[in-house]
Amino acid sequence: MSVHRINKILLCSKVELKSIGKVEFYARASNRVVSDFRAFFLPMLKYHNFSVEFAFHPADGKEEKVVLWP
Repeated sequence: MSVHRINKILLCSKVELKSIGKVEFYARASNRVVSDFRAFFLPMLKYHNFSVEFAFHPADGKEEKVVLWP
């Protein structure tokens, strides 16, 4: 998923993603999209949804993905 797509999802969302209970990232530590997302958008998500949890798992040599849990 590109950074621009993430920007549109988060910044244009009027529901503030309150139905999400947990976000799990499976990515390499060098992945710039994930590091930028963690730096800029996680605080905004946490501000709107205090109960959301985040987990980061190294995915070296595996498929990178983001899993959203209700």
